[in-house]
Amino acid sequence: MSRKKRKIYTDKKHAVKGMIATALAVLALALFAVIIFLSYKQRGQAQIWIGSMALFSILMSFVGLILGLMSFQGENNYKLFSQLGSFCNVFVLVLWAMIYLIGF
Repeated sequence: MSRKKRKIYTDKKHAVKGMIATALAVLALALFAVIIFLSYKQRGQAQIWIGSMALFSILMSFVGLILGLMSFQGENNYKLFSQLGSFCNVFVLVLWAMIYLIGF
């Protein structure tokens, strides 16, 4: 059985930093959900390690945003993961800002 040879008309590839930014956004969003769930289960009396996890989630999202923005610099890359990672990281940071403002 012979395989058809595929012709590639472009040498574009996905930006690695964009993929890392997207992965960090997914992890930060999952960590956000876990923190909210644990805080709800403890009726708002969360322990210090939950706060530390929240800061880690914010840090991951911030680093992911910087990586996502840096991945736009490549000229010969697809922008899908760069855009997705940047948008999702901004979304997570906005969620954390809303939680902070509600508690303030």
